[in-house]
Amino acid sequence: MADINWIENYEQGLSLAKKENKLIVLMLSKQNCKACEAMEYGALDDDDIVEDANENFVFIHVDVYHDTFPKKRFSYIGTPTFYFLNKDIKRLDRIMGVASSKEFFQTMQKVKKQK
Repeated sequence: MADINWIENYEQGLSLAKKENKLIVLMLSKQNCKACEAMEYGALDDDDIVEDANENFVFIHVDVYHDTFPKKRFSYIGTPTFYFLNKDIKRLDRIMGVASSKEFFQTMQKVKKQK
C-alpha cells in the first residue's frame, strides 16, 4: 500500500502545486497530537484517498509550533485542521478535527470541482 507524498515545507509545497497545477491540502498539526495520528493512520491511510491525493493534490504538513507558515491566514482552534486550497492559495474548504475516510474523500471530490 502506498502512502501520501507529504511535503514538509509550506513554501516548497506551494511551489510544487503551482508547477504541477495541483490543488493543495494543508494539514496543521503538532507533536504528540493523538487526533492527528488518528487521521494519518485512519482516513489518510485509505487507498482511495492516497491514490487521489498523489494524483491531484499536493499535501503539505506543517507543525503549528515549529514550522513557518502564514498563521494569520490559516487560523485553527485545534489540530488537526485541514485547509483545501487551489494553487493560488484560495481557500476552497476546511476540515477541523478528525474526519472519516468518507467525509475526507467527499471533500476532496468537492474541491476538485471548484479548481
